[in-house]
Amino acid sequence: MRPLVKASGSDAGSDTRGRILAAAVEMAETTGLRKVAMEEIARRARVGRATLYLHFSGRDDLIAAMIDDQLARFFADVQTVLDQHDNGEDQLVYGFAHAFRLLFGNKALSTVRAVNPEILQPAIIGESRALLMGRALVESAMGTQDLPAESRAVFAEHVARMFHTYMLIPTQLADMTAPDVAEDFARQFLLPIRDHLLAQAR
Repeated sequence: MRPLVKASGSDAGSDTRGRILAAAVEMAETTGLRKVAMEEIARRARVGRATLYLHFSGRDDLIAAMIDDQLARFFADVQTVLDQHDNGEDQLVYGFAHAFRLLFGNKALSTVRAVNPEILQPAIIGESRALLMGRALVESAMGTQDLPAESRAVFAEHVARMFHTYMLIPTQLADMTAPDVAEDFARQFLLPIRDHLLAQAR
């Protein structure tokens, strides 16, 4: 996920909220999420405590908003890659690879994974927002459009859960961030399943 930037436009409230979220990301990049303190975020965002609490009711509310904002940016970024490909195979291969590198290269996520990985458990346990959004993206735009609805949903679940597992528990067998490795992984382990489901539907 790309770092948050200062919000654009003339809406002062939106600009302030954007600066607060950006400050929270900066802290997450440095300390993880356990030590995110409202006072320090207010200082980094150059706002008073009253202004900070006008936008967010507390630390948990701010962290949840930061995660939601980062997820929205992440999925929008992946969508720009999907929009560059009309072929379903390419959408799956390049969409998967881009999403993996984007998340794996995210400094805040890397810090949290190293410092307090337990915070990431909801991503693989239960119906997390990240998992649901990932499943929806695969189901709607990653080369599954020709699958029957039931198979499409199951395949989307499979891809989303595999993605989360490899992100949260990186493999030592292959450097998935190296050129073409994530693409080759998708071709070897995702496309054959999709093609099998397509053949069954015909």
